[in-house]
Amino acid sequence: MYVFPGTGAQIFGVEFSVKDQFALIISLPGDTDKPIQSQLEQVIEAIQTVIREHSQLSLSIGVGMVYRDLARLNQSFIEAAAALEHRIIRRSGQVTYFEQLAELNPSATESFWIPRKSMLKLEQSLKQGNESVAVQMIADTIHTIKDEPLQVHLLRCICFDLLNAFLRTASELGMNEVFANMPELTSFETLEELESRLLSLAADICAQVELNTKTSESTLMDDVLAYVDQQFADYTISLEHVALKFAISTSYLSRSFKEKTGSNFSQYIWQRRMDEVIRLLENTSAPLKEIIEQVGYMDAPNFIRKFKKEIGLTPGQYRKEHALRGVTTKRPV
Repeated sequence: MYVFPGTGAQIFGVEFSVKDQFALIISLPGDTDKPIQSQLEQVIEAIQTVIREHSQLSLSIGVGMVYRDLARLNQSFIEAAAALEHRIIRRSGQVTYFEQLAELNPSATESFWIPRKSMLKLEQSLKQGNESVAVQMIADTIHTIKDEPLQVHLLRCICFDLLNAFLRTASELGMNEVFANMPELTSFETLEELESRLLSLAADICAQVELNTKTSESTLMDDVLAYVDQQFADYTISLEHVALKFAISTSYLSRSFKEKTGSNFSQYIWQRRMDEVIRLLENTSAPLKEIIEQVGYMDAPNFIRKFKKEIGLTPGQYRKEHALRGVTTKRPV
């Protein structure tokens, strides 16, 4: 947690697996008469200043709406993601506030389209795999359509526009099997039937997002582990070094590495070095100091102490014991 001087705002960092992105939770003070939007803009400006002072990064920022209820935090996250995507599409600057997105509705009194802001939020909830927000957005959108006195042909266009948002997202996720079911998807006769089909699609899409995320994380950790197994003898290797190479945070790497291997990073490196030292002691006559340095350990006395504590013998004693065992096994009966 970080408290910005002069604003009273508390900032919490949040990790997630999307590459080159991170999220911040902002808690604004409630004991001020300053408008919420002004407070938020002041904090965002302060965050940009800190980033500029400490890095060369040029960040694009999407900002969700402010909620008093902590349970609606995921709503704000989805809105921030939607605002960020809207900025990418429209090239509208470095900071985009979801609350300020243009509705982009036609001005004609007899026309109606689902607000662009709502469509963005719905699509982002699907892309993020947030089924609860997607379900709420579907219900709100269908309810809004029901309240509009629309001609049948326009209502059908709006419904297909909504369905197309789901199909587009499914296509981006590689869910080609969805399109084999097009006749059923497009054969709805009532808004209730459409809502049922959209809810089913939302469940399938969110499940696919979760599967893709797990697969992506698994592939990433496979690459990390292969790199560590190749570089464990490099005395400069560290958790920070590996995290920087793979563009992930140290805390995310530490947690995921332990889930993958059952050991923390330093334990895993130590065990790989121990295994290699034992292999070299058993199969070569190289001097002990050379072996220890060869596996990336610069402090030989400390390594010998740790080796003895774990094995019960010094490396020299272990080599002699192994040699004796070898001679014994080779004697003729």
